[in-house]
This record gives sequence, C-alpha cells and structure tokens, in this order.
Amino acid sequence: MCTHEAVSETAVIGKVHEIKGQVPVAFVTLKIGYKPSVELEDDLKKHVKNEICAIAVPEEIYFQKRGAER
Repeated sequence: MCTHEAVSETAVIGKVHEIKGQVPVAFVTLKIGYKPSVELEDDLKKHVKNEICAIAVPEEIYFQKRGAER
C-alpha cells in the first residue's frame, strides 16, 4: 500500500475474524493533498490486490491524521 501515490505511511495488523481466523486491517496516513474517501479506499484495496495478492487486501482501512492535522 505504501507504493500507492496517495499514501505516506501505513501499518497493518491482524484482526480476529470468526470464519477466516484473521484478516488484515490497515492504518493509513495520506500525503498532503489527498483526502479520505470511499473511492480512495476502494483504489487502495485494488492496489494491494494487484501488487501483493487478494488475501492481503485489508478488510478495513482507517485513515489517520498527519501530525499537523491533529
């Protein structure tokens, strides 16, 4: 996900899932000029699927505020 043009930083953790056992959840900090949106979230998920694999696609993405925006 860090290779996406909109992403400054990212962290991924595993979250317990009843059926799958565990699923990835991503925390993403966007570069200046990018805003969180459903479209960007979908684009990031497609990016992960294409760059890594479908199993690595985060079930949830949480957009984090940059230090100066807090």
